Amino acid sequence: MATSYGIGMQGLNMAVREGASVNAQAQLAASGVTGATVWLTDWLKRSTVSNSAALTLGIQLGDAMGYEQQLTLPNALSWLAYNDSILQSVQQQIDAGALDAAGIDRYARILADVDAAINVYYPDQLAIVQAAPAQPSPGAGPVTAYLSDYTTFLARAGKAQQDYVQQVVMRGQDPAVVARENDVGLLLPVVLNLSAAAAAIPSNRDSLPDELLQATVAVTYYIATTSLIAAVQNFGVDQFGIGADPTAVQQPEVLLASMSTAKKAVDQVAALLAQRGLDASLPVWAAAYGTDAAQALAGTPEATAAQVLALNELYFDAITVFMLQSGPVQ
Repeated sequence: MATSYGIGMQGLNMAVREGASVNAQAQLAASGVTGATVWLTDWLKRSTVSNSAALTLGIQLGDAMGYEQQLTLPNALSWLAYNDSILQSVQQQIDAGALDAAGIDRYARILADVDAAINVYYPDQLAIVQAAPAQPSPGAGPVTAYLSDYTTFLARAGKAQQDYVQQVVMRGQDPAVVARENDVGLLLPVVLNLSAAAAAIPSNRDSLPDELLQATVAVTYYIATTSLIAAVQNFGVDQFGIGADPTAVQQPEVLLASMSTAKKAVDQVAALLAQRGLDASLPVWAAAYGTDAAQALAGTPEATAAQVLALNELYFDAITVFMLQSGPVQ
């Protein structure tokens, strides 16, 4: 089942992007770039409202959840935090007034990805979190304190990784300038928006819903910066799968080794958690469908897309099992 789901994700991504492209071309033919930009802007507004509503509702679920569910919820919510920064990036491109026919088509495909996450991938992962067995929560106090501390750690780690990209990979260039010159699919503009959101996280401890939101932002920021380093330095990937399949990997053996190492880590920590009576259903499931689909699609035109998706999932899954491992319930 995991293999089928992962392959289905690849198929759905391709289908919604192509459908968005067809609609974009129809808008361009009917009303030109100006009219198509209005159409794209309206779509962007609808997706932004839907994504925000889903995120607001999602963080409110934490109070009634069991322990493992509370610590796993940010993994599922990360789809929406990632979406939020993508949507901001698209809005920034529209505001810059730089869209042409190719840009309309490109950003329509990106919005199709966003909607698939809102309507399919996030609800599926949330359902797994809600259905998974869980121990009783130790209470809002211990959980919020732990999430607050972990959020601080992840936000600082994400900032360190972003600084590394700017100083070493980008050789000190102004990231805002580079982002304006790069397509949103190159991930840097998304990272910059996540960076701003992470920087706005208050240092004081808040309610459980607020801490869940902040943890979601922090983990998404950390993984996005990890992905950025991996894309531009470790694997030689110029396009990281936002609205389009990633470019061919220049160092496929490194990517495959990273996948294997991450999968083993997730499985090993999940097994240790199980010995303590703690459930890690979501990270185990997500790690399985990602890697199984990547293996099934090896040697096909979809191989790189499947591998990048799997590695991204594994990054989130590894963080999740490590959070469970060091959490307040031992």
